[in-house]
Amino acid sequence: MDLAYRIVNVFTVGQDPFSGNPLAVFEDSAGLDDGLLQAIARQLNLSETTFVTGPGPDGVDADVRIFTPSYELPFAGHPTLGTAYVVGSLLAAKTAVVLGMPAGRVPVTADGARWTLTTAVAPSTRSVDATSAELGETLGLEEADVAEGALWVDTGVEQLIVPLASVEAVRRAQADPRLLPNPTGVKRSPTSGRRPVTSPSRRGCSSRRAPRRSRTQPPGRRAPISAAGSMPGVSAASTA
Repeated sequence: MDLAYRIVNVFTVGQDPFSGNPLAVFEDSAGLDDGLLQAIARQLNLSETTFVTGPGPDGVDADVRIFTPSYELPFAGHPTLGTAYVVGSLLAAKTAVVLGMPAGRVPVTADGARWTLTTAVAPSTRSVDATSAELGETLGLEEADVAEGALWVDTGVEQLIVPLASVEAVRRAQADPRLLPNPTGVKRSPTSGRRPVTSPSRRGCSSRRAPRRSRTQPPGRRAPISAAGSMPGVSAASTA
């Protein structure tokens, strides 16, 4: 089986093509079953791998699925931006594309090397059922490090947004996986009587402020990356 894919780096810093968040984008995954998509994502072991499964319905340039090494996501930011670049390059350098995802239609536009997405759904929020002390313990911090205003924020996939009191606190944060929202649905047993911060379905956790509705990739430059693997005929390239 020959599968063409690209490695793209999103959110690069300056002219360093290896400074971004890497993403694998499979250009044509039509007909591949869920088990194989998950196995490929697990083998590559990047934070996310995306699969273009074909052209979408009217107005959608490509249907896309996003997989972490463990489960599928309905939407995520940097995979959307990186995939839009690849889809655009496959469509004669198109600079405005619409991707179809489980979360909905996501328009993405380019201005030079800068790509900007608009989320499929308007942001919604809900309160967090946890104290500042519990949030701090989840992030390996003291209660005083946690600022007010923690929220669940949903722009296609819900994430826990925890404002912190200082940049230094952000740098010290080390989340305890046993206390984080569980994306797999398998119950964890917290230690020492601590209770996890819970959420009813697949969630993420982030120590940052609530996102805006549009998200942008900083500009960078293109550079090739060689790829080695067990799949013959795989192509690899990098865009930063």
